[in-house]
Amino acid sequence: MCDRGNGKELNVWYDGKSAISYITSWQAKLQNELLNSNWSDELDYLDKALERIARASNTEKRPKVLIDEGILENWERCLRATCSHDLTLDTADGPVTAHAVILKEASPVIKAMLGSPMKEQETQHVQVKDSPKAGVSLFLETLYTCSTSTEPDYHTVLSALDLAHRWQVHVVVAILTDLLGTMITEESFPPIAEHAALKGLEPLKKACRRFGHDSWVIQQQLKKGRLSRVVRELLLQEAAGTARSVRKRKLL
Repeated sequence: MCDRGNGKELNVWYDGKSAISYITSWQAKLQNELLNSNWSDELDYLDKALERIARASNTEKRPKVLIDEGILENWERCLRATCSHDLTLDTADGPVTAHAVILKEASPVIKAMLGSPMKEQETQHVQVKDSPKAGVSLFLETLYTCSTSTEPDYHTVLSALDLAHRWQVHVVVAILTDLLGTMITEESFPPIAEHAALKGLEPLKKACRRFGHDSWVIQQQLKKGRLSRVVRELLLQEAAGTARSVRKRKLL
């Protein structure tokens, strides 16, 4: 029950609902009541609750090890030591430099570029004009240190993910996939879900399906055809899978 303090009470039945579906039911109820009362504080609270649940439910874990902080600091210094960098990445808005050996060992694509009689091998320049400088810098920070000194938005993370996926740097793809799983909101959902589907990132696809299924806003966008074909198929795959599962249980 929710009481506005002016005699207005709202109720949402909770029996049989998960925590997420219960919250989204409240969101739908309050959205419908916005014209009659101001429920903005309650809606903000529910948005924060959903965000916390989404982060806690990201259960896809990869093996990790602890390292001494001094080791991380050494790698950070290597990344900042531009005087020793011997490879230039020409981005959409300026150059970024790095150590060629690091990228060659991490990426079979870069290794092929720099190890063959191509222009990149002669000039030690790699063209990434379709990637912003911030995304390339985040890619390098992740590769060198598995951390970042900034607070990147989801656009920057998606750009870095594109580069890691294109260059087949699988460890960076996995790290950024985990990060994006914590950044899914109603605003970021469409592009994140599209990247997850097109790149076949199963943990991120699961997180997007879960969020999309439980979000009233996303479900409305789905019904009105406002999502891309790729994202619609991603969401509808879950519905089809659930239907098949239910039919199978009935047959047994």
